[in-house]
Amino acid sequence: FGSSQSKTRWSWLPPTGRAGTSKMHVFEKAAGLARGLIKQGTDLVAGEESFVVHLCNGTDQVLSVNNTPVTSGKCDSGFTTLQPGEAAPVYFQGDGGYDAAMECSVGKARLLLGASSVKLTGKKSFAVKIVEDSKQSSTDFLKNLPRVFFASAADAPNRAASSTYAAVCTCADNGTFASDVDLRFGSDDAESSPASVIVLIASVEELPGVSGHQDRASLGPHFSLGSMDSMKQMTYAQRVQDTEPGLLGNAVFLAEMAAMSRALAHASACDRAFAFDLLAEGFLVTGEGALGSAAGATLKPNVERWRSSRPPTVQYGNYAQLDDARLQDRIKSTTSLLWAAVLVATRALKRVSASDLPEEGATSKEPSLPPKDPSAAELAHNSDVLSEHLNRIKAMVSSEKDVPTCDIPELVKTCIEKSANHSMRRAVVYSQMMSTLASDAAACGALKRFHEWMASERREYSTPASGDSPSVCFHAYSTGLFANIDGGVATSPERLLRSLGEASPPYKTMATNSKSGEFFFFSADRRFLIKTITDHEAKVLHGMLPAYQDHLHTLPRSFIVRYAGLFHVQVQGGISKFFTVMVSTFDPTCQIHETYDVKGSLHNRKKKEGESIGKDQDWYDSGRRLQLPDKLCRELLAVHELDAAFLMRFHVMDYSLLIGVHRLQAEKAGGSGFREGGGLWAEGSPEIYFVGLIDFLIGYSFKKEAEHLIRSAQGHEKDASCVHPSDYAKRQVQFVRESVFGRSPMTLGTLGELQISGISGKDLANKDGLLDASDPYLRVSVGLMNVETPVVRDNLNPTWDCELVIPINEHHQAGSVLLSMWDFDSVKAIRGADDALGHIKVEVSRLLATSPLELTQVPLQEVSSGKLTATLQLRRVTAL
Repeated sequence: FGSSQSKTRWSWLPPTGRAGTSKMHVFEKAAGLARGLIKQGTDLVAGEESFVVHLCNGTDQVLSVNNTPVTSGKCDSGFTTLQPGEAAPVYFQGDGGYDAAMECSVGKARLLLGASSVKLTGKKSFAVKIVEDSKQSSTDFLKNLPRVFFASAADAPNRAASSTYAAVCTCADNGTFASDVDLRFGSDDAESSPASVIVLIASVEELPGVSGHQDRASLGPHFSLGSMDSMKQMTYAQRVQDTEPGLLGNAVFLAEMAAMSRALAHASACDRAFAFDLLAEGFLVTGEGALGSAAGATLKPNVERWRSSRPPTVQYGNYAQLDDARLQDRIKSTTSLLWAAVLVATRALKRVSASDLPEEGATSKEPSLPPKDPSAAELAHNSDVLSEHLNRIKAMVSSEKDVPTCDIPELVKTCIEKSANHSMRRAVVYSQMMSTLASDAAACGALKRFHEWMASERREYSTPASGDSPSVCFHAYSTGLFANIDGGVATSPERLLRSLGEASPPYKTMATNSKSGEFFFFSADRRFLIKTITDHEAKVLHGMLPAYQDHLHTLPRSFIVRYAGLFHVQVQGGISKFFTVMVSTFDPTCQIHETYDVKGSLHNRKKKEGESIGKDQDWYDSGRRLQLPDKLCRELLAVHELDAAFLMRFHVMDYSLLIGVHRLQAEKAGGSGFREGGGLWAEGSPEIYFVGLIDFLIGYSFKKEAEHLIRSAQGHEKDASCVHPSDYAKRQVQFVRESVFGRSPMTLGTLGELQISGISGKDLANKDGLLDASDPYLRVSVGLMNVETPVVRDNLNPTWDCELVIPINEHHQAGSVLLSMWDFDSVKAIRGADDALGHIKVEVSRLLATSPLELTQVPLQEVSSGKLTATLQLRRVTAL
């Protein structure tokens, strides 16, 4: 291009618009993919392996660590003594595996714990032993450790006993001391071996199934509360309320601990720390606490340790800012407190029998009928349109399962019926507890917060086998979270029962993709869509739920689709399926006349003959834009950027902005802004717009990275659907701002616009060798948005006679503006990506305080030479 003399405001020049960018650095991409695969293989062999034992002292004696652990790797107990009623974690870990044993004493008995693991083979072993003599050493115990993980009751039972004390062990995922459940994990099955276990040592007389004392086991039934059907847990809580109302909090705490432990088995450190602290705050450490003053006195040492390191407030955003070391410290202190509380609650409930519990009660309310205006035939079109979209999405999903022959809709109805009834019964129980705590405002508030914000839980329900019908196990995830997403307006359990419960009208079954094995249904009132999803998609959704809840509460106008449930159905000897319930993006009372699926790319994004849903190219060619007031456009574009940034955090891509247009009849009046019941009133046009971000459960896996490599080799690095999540988010944000909202491309943000002028570089680094000079251009980035200057050829002292303009939103105030200089490489297949020539960061807060800001020959960072000159002026919306 040479020196640019243009006076054009170079705003929103897409990075993909340059000549030559279709030639991609394929070799570099392939090498990166290979490095990732090698690293993954190395981690499998030599990465850190860890295992946690939660040791709980249920005796009336002090438990002491006797000596330094015998170890290859690391064995960290973090304590020297455990008082009666206390709990603490023991960590076994090491690179590539570990081999360790430790010894504790309680009274005259010795407790031996040993664990071994080889990461390369996946083999794990763990054993517990209680002896009352001094003959066997920790070294001998470790040497004779069974090379399997509780493989058989004869070799390594989950119970150990002496004449005085006994120990029971269970997987921590069960959420309680389920001493009647024998742990039997195959030695070669790394997936089934747990990451943590609980070991409880107590008096022989109190524990079931050891030393012939089953008839005197006073705690046995209560140690199994966590493994009960979730509906029976609520039934038991009601029994406690009727007979010992002061102990209701103990019963509910055990149920919540079990539900949370099941859900957090594979959660991130951030999610575990937040969930555990939320439970501790709700039941144990605020005011007198839901477990009562006696429990508070017993747990005081654990509570003091917990208070010493927690964030100022238990809010998800605070935990997302902590590093991994801080999060692990939180988890250690909180799990110790919680398992000690499990022991306290279990002992307190000895007075209330947990046997002979009746079956679940509660019936659903009479369902509402589908709306009658407009006609059912017109509204059925909305369902058909979405079905077409979903079939296209699911065609890309492969599955080895055949289409099941059982009645999927009836299984879904039963699952939702059980889950919704449980949620309503749970709400009643919490209301009773808060009524009891009414005089303690702090404790009542903490309990209410836990009830509404508990993001990680897994409830279990079952239907026994009957005649030819097999038994069915149902799992419901994060039911409290989904019910609270919009304050219960659209996702409450009562709403789900009316639309989707057993008494609701039959679902509308959509055309299915038999190749994928996935199914989709609409509720008869068209408020909800039920989709079966793959195990991987379920894992992605479950992993983002705590942050998803926080995002939607922080940003109530978010475009991200509202989920109303995540469930799993397991039929004995039959299917195993996850499914989700989503709130429809469209208002069920409005017929949708036009629909578009916008991803942010024009490459292969045109609808085929016979399809009714338009794509990006169709939207672009139609000249359509969402006609809305400028202020509202700026607000919605800021919301969309925050939504895309949220999805980018979870490494997902291929999501769409679904746009539906309803044309008003001539006699109906419109409105302005947000419409009651959902949607946006068009300005100057008799239309209603419905907009939602959907299909965001596709992760950027190695498979997707390989697909991107192929598309890159074909010359579609930037415009293919399958690109890196950060590129995908930025591309969609740019397309939506340029082509979807407003009457013309929006250069104004909610705070204002940043103008960059007088741009020049000096003494830039030469990345093109002795015969050529660098071809520089400047990129300015804020959040997920960026603008660029033209390229200046063969010039280490370039000048740009142009002005860049980029929007600044309110949420950018805590961030910075990145001015980065690049050397443009037209033959990327040989030279690789554009080379970095250095950068400068300017805090937005500085621009707010000083504008215009003159940058005069400021040295570029992370390079040996190069300076930048530019004038930055932030023009606020209020001044324009």
